[in-house]
Amino acid sequence: MSDTAQASLNDTLRRRAYRLSRAELARRMGYRRVDEKLIARIDYVLGDPLPGLDSSHYDFRYSGDEFLISLCDALEIDPALRTAEHARIRVLVSHRNTAFRPVIFVDTGFKRCNEPIFVLGLMEPRRWLGFDRSFLDLGLGEQFITARERVVAHYEETAGTLPLWGVIQRYLFQYAANAVLILDTDGRAIGETDAIRADRATTTIQGRDAGAVIKPVSGASPEDESR
Repeated sequence: MSDTAQASLNDTLRRRAYRLSRAELARRMGYRRVDEKLIARIDYVLGDPLPGLDSSHYDFRYSGDEFLISLCDALEIDPALRTAEHARIRVLVSHRNTAFRPVIFVDTGFKRCNEPIFVLGLMEPRRWLGFDRSFLDLGLGEQFITARERVVAHYEETAGTLPLWGVIQRYLFQYAANAVLILDTDGRAIGETDAIRADRATTTIQGRDAGAVIKPVSGASPEDESR
């Protein structure tokens, strides 16, 4: 996304769209009715580094790919640039869809005594830190740096303690199917292992995993962070 061509496409889209009202731009794209939802979609695509191709935005006229093509045509973007960057972005999105989803486990050495399973299930998301999909675009070295920064920030935010689970002892960063980097509470690498070995407590609310319903401290559910 940092290459010149990608920057050129995004910058050109925004620059040319600035010259038009959103209503005029929508009409050029073939829409007869312009409402807030459509304007919001246009704004989202114009501000997105992967202009709308890695999102769930849709309407009954255009898919994500069709929307971008129509937007480019309406703004008279060079077809060669549009085609090349459309293909480049599609490769990136495909990678995001198939790549391993890294995750951090917050290890407190917890041993269950008599805590109710339902309560443990509700609190389980607090032991896991995920990343947004753009994290998958980073090289392994950059992922390690970002994970260390996340560990340090999380330890400071929680003052080193998770409610119910106890005092944080270390963090386990799983970056591949069989590869886990062990970090201390200062974010320093202190070892490696092949898996996160922790029993996961689960419970359901209206048939759904409570982890997808109750949001952890980070503000995103495990589902959100792993997508």
